[in-house]
Amino acid sequence: MSVRGLFLTLFAYMLISWIGLNFFQEKAITEIPVFFYWLLVTASTVGYGDFSPTTSGGQLFTAAFVIPCGLSMFAMTVGKVAALALDQWQKSINGLRALSMKNHILVLGWRGQRTIHLLELLLRETQQNLHRKVVLCVDKAIENPLPDRVQFVQVESFSSSKELQRACVADADIIILDTEADDTTLTTALYCAKVNTTANLIAYFQEEQLSELLKLHCPRAECMPSIATELMVKSAMDPGSSQLHHQLLSVAHGMTQYSVTYPEGCTSIAFSKIFHVFKEKHKATAIGLEQDGQLMVNPALDHQVLPGNRVYYIAEKRVLQINWETLSHV
Repeated sequence: MSVRGLFLTLFAYMLISWIGLNFFQEKAITEIPVFFYWLLVTASTVGYGDFSPTTSGGQLFTAAFVIPCGLSMFAMTVGKVAALALDQWQKSINGLRALSMKNHILVLGWRGQRTIHLLELLLRETQQNLHRKVVLCVDKAIENPLPDRVQFVQVESFSSSKELQRACVADADIIILDTEADDTTLTTALYCAKVNTTANLIAYFQEEQLSELLKLHCPRAECMPSIATELMVKSAMDPGSSQLHHQLLSVAHGMTQYSVTYPEGCTSIAFSKIFHVFKEKHKATAIGLEQDGQLMVNPALDHQVLPGNRVYYIAEKRVLQINWETLSHV
């Protein structure tokens, strides 16, 4: 039975019960507040006994109609509510429900264990950084791999803008694309950049040519090419380099690379001040900064850090409490 049919049946049951009890002069239990209370405890078989029919006709009508029909209606209602709750739970697990959220981290694409590892690292990061929600959006027929930890959306294709809207692409704060095909990553990244002009957009490409094409159309996108070859060469020349880079990139253990923005409103300061304060007060090492869209690694100590510049540093965990005003006067 549909929800509408169930409501109509419930209405008919209550109306017939009320008319029948009125017909048999059951005035005490046909007053509206009392009637709904009595009908509910009767139909649910709770039967407190504080109200009951007093006439023979009322008792017979209750025994013949109100109780048996009430039991059926109560069972039908409970069953329907349970079915709706189960349906919503299954939709959530299978990613078929539209989400309603803002400022979340959206991961587009499914690559098995690689994606699970990506989600695990993101969840570790969010524990240190404002506890933002993580949403996984896939174009595969799978269930939510981390049902208690991430939100999940399943779409038929990343080319369907209507389905991508269920993942709240336009309201995401960070969008990460890691699909199986570079052409899918490119087209999806272009769509995301169009509907969300403020999100931090990161895309992984296996072929560097397509990443350059995305940068041409969307300069603010950050493209991630594969660096496996570079790491192999670096490890060959400087043994242990791969483990070093793995530790710097992973929040799971050891020292990790983080970043923070030098706030607007502060005065420009020398990089040396940030370097010394970070090292002395936070046991962190400042290693570079982004200025005018250019990345500067190991800048000169007298180089001026301007408001709005992003400072990169290495630390055991993200530094959240920085007294910038005190630092600028050091």
